[in-house]
Amino acid sequence: MRRWKILLATVLLAAGLCACEKADPVDPARLPGTWSKVYPEGVVTEGGVCWTFREDGVLHVRVYDVFSGNYETDYAYRVEADGRGLTIWEPMYGGDPDWAKYRMERCDGTTLVLAREEVYAKVATGVEGKVTWFEGDVTFRRSAGN
Repeated sequence: MRRWKILLATVLLAAGLCACEKADPVDPARLPGTWSKVYPEGVVTEGGVCWTFREDGVLHVRVYDVFSGNYETDYAYRVEADGRGLTIWEPMYGGDPDWAKYRMERCDGTTLVLAREEVYAKVATGVEGKVTWFEGDVTFRRSAGN
C-alpha cells in the first residue's frame, strides 16, 4: 500500500508539473534600452546596427559602417495593446502609423526577435503601396538598458 501511495504521489506531481504554463518569452516592459543587430552565422560585416527604444516612444536607429560612415535618425514607436505588436513610423511624414509593423516573437531582456508584418500604406508623401524600406525579420542582443 505504501508503494502505491508513493507511486500515486509521483504521478500527481508529474502531472502538476506538466500542466504548468511556460513563461511568455515576450515582456514588452523590457523593450526600452539599446539593442545591437545579430547577423547570421558566417556573415561578415564592417559595421553594425543599433536600435535604442526610449521610454518616451522614440526609436533611435544608428547604423555605423567603416566605409560609408555613420547614419543616425529617430522614429516614433508604440507597443500595441496585445503586448506583441510593435509599430514604427516616421513622424515627419504626418505621423502615418503604417510605416513598419513587427510582431515581437521574443523580448526577454537579453534577446529581441522581431518578425516583420507586411504593410500596405499611403503615407503623407503620396507614396502608396507595400512598405519595404525598413528592416525585415531581425534579431537583436541587448547592449544597454533594462
